[in-house]
Amino acid sequence: MKKACLCFLAVLISCASWAQSPGFKVQIIQNGVAVEPKDDVYYLKSEAFSFAFSSQDVAGFLVGTTFDDDLYRSAIGTGDLEVSWFANTGIADVLFNPDQELMVTNDAPGYWYYTDKMDHRFDENPTGTADNYVAKRTILRFKDLAVDKVIPVEDFKKSIYIYMYNGDRDDDFNLIDIETLFYGELKFNTL
Repeated sequence: MKKACLCFLAVLISCASWAQSPGFKVQIIQNGVAVEPKDDVYYLKSEAFSFAFSSQDVAGFLVGTTFDDDLYRSAIGTGDLEVSWFANTGIADVLFNPDQELMVTNDAPGYWYYTDKMDHRFDENPTGTADNYVAKRTILRFKDLAVDKVIPVEDFKKSIYIYMYNGDRDDDFNLIDIETLFYGELKFNTL
């Protein structure tokens, strides 16, 4: 009986490890140094920074970016607004991030993905395959789609909120499940 219980426990543990979410790691890099968050807040200088990605089994993902604290808090589950990102499909950024910008909109998320070296939304020269890649996305400016304005990072002195996720949709494109991959407040010029 004891052996049967141990075998059953081993099977449960094995099954639980198969059900874990895929490996997805994001770091925020500024001046070559990984910035460590304090309570999900990344304190940055008003200068260029990068998102560094290490991904396993996450070829593409949605990126909600806003200046609106309430929308962000609702997305991460601590607010009570309806999250418009979840109602809309993603907007694909330009190949290879040539403008080194981050789209900011409350209406729809951005869509970043890696298929191969010739089809991705990161800086040039990521490595790996669609199932397992390492990539970087440098940000020099924010593109505010609500007012069609570009804001250089060096001129930005506030907070921007980012929420990266994957979503499953039904046949009518209604979002039925969300997997949070990364979120944080990027607070500028506080150093």
